[in-house]
Amino acid sequence: MIKYLLLAFSMLLFLSSLYFYQQEKEIQKNDKKVECIVNRVNCNYGKRGGSTLWVDYKNKKYSVGVSDKICGSINEGQNILLFYNKRFDYIFLENHLSIRVVLIFLVFFIMVAGLVVYSIIKLDKI
Repeated sequence: MIKYLLLAFSMLLFLSSLYFYQQEKEIQKNDKKVECIVNRVNCNYGKRGGSTLWVDYKNKKYSVGVSDKICGSINEGQNILLFYNKRFDYIFLENHLSIRVVLIFLVFFIMVAGLVVYSIIKLDKI
């Protein structure tokens, strides 16, 4: 039972990451940028990264993950152009969701599917 739940979960991760990747590419292709005001900047230069900007857009606050390179060049109070996903109401920087993420979830799904198939074949032989 648990293996089927894991299979369904891994497939959901892969399909949702693929969906959001395609959506973000479409938004970027149409160059639908919005102007945001930077409220707060948190540049984390450690090994794990994780720099964040907090911005205002249409009187609403959003957090945006950014690379360390970009983070160091942005100041509080600065106006910047970012992409906006109107359908799911979030702001993102270009290349927010890379094809790497989609491929990681695809590999995870294939591994889980392989384990499920292997366990089914192994049980059939017993």
